[in-house]
Amino acid sequence: MGPNDSNWKVPSYKRLEELLKKQFSSSVNHVQVGFIDDTMSYELYDAARDENGDASKFLDVLERVSTEKQLDCSTILHQATPTGDSLLHVAAEHGRTRIAELLVDNNFLLIVTNIKKDTALHVAARAKKIGVMRVILSKFDDASSKDNFIMLPNKFGNRALHEAILSKHREGFDFLLSEQSESTWPLYWDTHPADSPIYMAVQTGDLEILRRLLQIPFPSDRIIYKSQGNSPLFAAISERNIAVLKEIVDKKEELMFLTDEDGNTPLHYAAFTGYVEGVRELLNKSTLVAFQRNSKSNLPIHFACGKGHIQVVEELLRVQGPCTSFSLNNEGRNILHIASMRGKSKMVKYLLKHPKINSKTVNEKDLLNGDTPLHLASRKLYLWTLDHLSRDKRIIVNLVNDQGLTAIDIIRSQSKFPMTRIEVLILEKLQFYKRLRHVTTYLLDLITLQLGAYMIVRFAGASRKYNNKLRRKRVVNKAWNENDGANTLIIVAVLVATVTFAAGFTIPGGVYSSDYPVPIKRGMAVLTDQTLFKIFMTFNTIAMYCSTFGTILLLWRHLPDRRVSTQAYHNSKIFVQLALGTMPVAFVAAILLVVRNDSFLAYLTSIIAFIFVFVILLLGLLGYFPTRSISLPVFRQVGLLLLWFGIILFYGSKDGVFYFGEIPQDDDNATQEKNRVT
Repeated sequence: MGPNDSNWKVPSYKRLEELLKKQFSSSVNHVQVGFIDDTMSYELYDAARDENGDASKFLDVLERVSTEKQLDCSTILHQATPTGDSLLHVAAEHGRTRIAELLVDNNFLLIVTNIKKDTALHVAARAKKIGVMRVILSKFDDASSKDNFIMLPNKFGNRALHEAILSKHREGFDFLLSEQSESTWPLYWDTHPADSPIYMAVQTGDLEILRRLLQIPFPSDRIIYKSQGNSPLFAAISERNIAVLKEIVDKKEELMFLTDEDGNTPLHYAAFTGYVEGVRELLNKSTLVAFQRNSKSNLPIHFACGKGHIQVVEELLRVQGPCTSFSLNNEGRNILHIASMRGKSKMVKYLLKHPKINSKTVNEKDLLNGDTPLHLASRKLYLWTLDHLSRDKRIIVNLVNDQGLTAIDIIRSQSKFPMTRIEVLILEKLQFYKRLRHVTTYLLDLITLQLGAYMIVRFAGASRKYNNKLRRKRVVNKAWNENDGANTLIIVAVLVATVTFAAGFTIPGGVYSSDYPVPIKRGMAVLTDQTLFKIFMTFNTIAMYCSTFGTILLLWRHLPDRRVSTQAYHNSKIFVQLALGTMPVAFVAAILLVVRNDSFLAYLTSIIAFIFVFVILLLGLLGYFPTRSISLPVFRQVGLLLLWFGIILFYGSKDGVFYFGEIPQDDDNATQEKNRVT
């Protein structure tokens, strides 16, 4: 400005007073006909936000607009932009302190709001214009009126203090707090639907504002609005900001025990999200929070196990004693129950090896059905989880639940017809490990293990304990459609027959031409005397006739006798699979005939062919799984290799889904079990 800054007020206020007294008859006419031009002119808008903030220039524009439009100045001051901003909003946004001082004398402009319900104080706080904020609040002499004005919320529930925090305006934040009575401060802890100021400070990561807010005393009857995520610690965990988290727990340790509407503490949330650093910091401050339960009686470690966060569980087990009944939730389930029912196989494997997990924990029954962790994994057909549980020596695989069912009984009682591939894999694994339980040790070499497996299969006792009251419910697997399978199979069979038929006439190496000197060899194959050629012709012929025979059998599907048509379908699969197995052998023999002079290419082709032929044979054998019926140890081991291959190929490496809020129930298993028991 200039040396005479203090001299502008008196003449400017006097001139504005004269302009407000000046009236035009057109303004009265506009009111009488029900029309008032309430849209601010751009010229006046531009003057209110002019970078020089010259009050005299603003008054010149105001007078000119008033004269040109024949409108009273009081009417013009009530005009707004299309977004509802008044001239005071415009001056506040751009920090035009002198213009704001002229306008605040109009009390109406102080409380007028735009379409977002923002007052000029909201706008000034958001724009970091501390000068305008001082001008606006200087208008209030009464402390109560000033408090009410500062606490006015906008459309989103934010007050001026919220806007200062969101814009990281520390000077404006301190000014607003100093202008308010301390009796209004507790109102900031319950600002629903807006977030609390302390929560916003955590989100912005401004430690200075956060420290100032943490010095404000909390109300005695409540700490903060109970809404999941609205607590500052919830926000710090969500933002993964360890500096903010440390600041909060150092200044307000009681916030660690703050719960949301479901009774979850910040440690519950950190355990669920897998925030290891946050969990460690909270536990270092106080280990008591690790034993605080939510409304479902779940501890933070239950959430961590359900999500499969091994590092978090490691930190929580570090401060807890052995997993006794104290770690059970209100369904009577321990952490191994939770990990098993959610299919967290890696977590199950970790827990089984942990020294604090004892034999009681691994065989403990819940309160709903008397299910052990093995039963719960069986209900959901979690294959990898079942595998880890079955390997543990402490697991009693024949233990029955309240309905007298073992794990295998549960799988069989809910199996579809025909059984799905996953169900077959699970039953095979359980059958194998139940027999293997009779072996004195797992640390035998391969030969000893083969002999032990042979003795187990030969002399093992009963492996299932069906309850006499159990009635298996034979459910049709709607996903399995024999007609669709036959239609697909006949297409494959016809395609194989076509390819092999054509290959029989386009033989490798070609034939002797019609002008060949030896008449008897004309039209004959050139490479007839080669062993590879004989292999090619043999396997190609087998593939051609097998596919043809399979196609003919599939035509029997249209017979009215269902037994005959079904048997024809299953027999045709054998011939088509045989054709698909011999066709690659014929192909590689033909390729080797062509490249046999290049040793490197011949070896490379042979290796590739061996690998893929072996895989093709494995795929063909996977549907039969001989591990249950074959008693010879060597073939038993081959069957188990096929089983593992099938697990990886058809099942994957993970099981389970988990959601935050509570430990999900077991999907009406109790109701389903009651329906099966007569």
